[in-house]
Amino acid sequence: VNRFVNGKISTYDEDNGLPYDNVRDVIQDDEGNIWLASNGQGLFRYAGDTFVTYEEGKELISDKVMSIVEKEGQLLLGTFDKGLQAYSETKGAGMVEGVPSTDVWSMLIATDGRLWAGTSTGLYALNGTEVERFSTKTGLGSNRITAVHQDHGGLIWVGHRSGLSVYNGIEFREFGSEEGFSGKRVRSICEGSDGTLWFGAENGLYSFTPGKGVVHYTEADGLADNTVYSLRCDDQDRLWIGTKNGLDLLVDDKVTSLRVAERFNANNINFLEITSRDQLLIGTNNGLYRADLRLFEPDSPEFDHYGLREGLPGLECNLNSVFQQSDGSIWFGTNKGLVRCAERDLLRRELPMVPPARINAIRLFGDDFDVAAHSDSIDASTGLLDV
Repeated sequence: VNRFVNGKISTYDEDNGLPYDNVRDVIQDDEGNIWLASNGQGLFRYAGDTFVTYEEGKELISDKVMSIVEKEGQLLLGTFDKGLQAYSETKGAGMVEGVPSTDVWSMLIATDGRLWAGTSTGLYALNGTEVERFSTKTGLGSNRITAVHQDHGGLIWVGHRSGLSVYNGIEFREFGSEEGFSGKRVRSICEGSDGTLWFGAENGLYSFTPGKGVVHYTEADGLADNTVYSLRCDDQDRLWIGTKNGLDLLVDDKVTSLRVAERFNANNINFLEITSRDQLLIGTNNGLYRADLRLFEPDSPEFDHYGLREGLPGLECNLNSVFQQSDGSIWFGTNKGLVRCAERDLLRRELPMVPPARINAIRLFGDDFDVAAHSDSIDASTGLLDV
């Protein structure tokens, strides 16, 4: 299929998303959808160019992407099944040596340039060809590492199955009961402008402010669910909280619960990201949602939804698998591959065409109603009374 727009021809084939190259007909229905009739392989609907999918066996070695960072012009992709791979549009994909072929849940590029990768077999620090592995034998509380964050003071915080560890550049120590922290399965860490650290765990939200200690928030404090998956701090010192059963907003120590949508699985929040244009991206088990933080009103929240109709390959977004590059490109992992989109395309999304309403019959109390018997004139175009 070839598309001609503003003097430019774009070609769609099996290499860039068209399921089958042999297309016999193209039509547009009265709702604005473009349909492609293939020669023996069924009917396809054109979903637009907003989202591009990268798949295993084509662009990637594995498309089960669980974490994403950028270093030296390349994307580093932590996968669920094949370790760590590097990808660029010019060089393609290649494996990164030093990290075993296991799940890479979290990554961090530290201020000294080292890459930290949290896996199910420990925490790895990569500096060029040098690789250092940390595990329970070297002071970590668990080998299953699900979150890594470097604070403004240079300390590296490590969330894991058993709780939280902190690295001062020399050794690890557990951050736990002595400090008043009792979180388990810490999946997300972020930091506010005042230096407050926030930790999302399976038993609620925790904050830690040096000199003030730890505060624990649960459903009793207004959280939609005690299982916290993702956290983001915006430039207004608001904390966005993604839970297993809804989106929460924490402002001035007050929690407001927000329902993203009433669709099935729409409130299972797997990732949050705040883009360079103040857009809140919400990855769920029912696709991607977006809210404009410049216009956001907690009392009347509005979210745009992107799903299969808009071109996503699958509806389930992977846990904390989202990243925005410096050029504005947004990457996120789904159960059907890695997805890329440009932020400008999300912002200029066209609203779907309103379909025409058609009335084919009129019934009164369940019985057919003879319209002609009650009027001298019938509108031929609608079949209704000519009024």
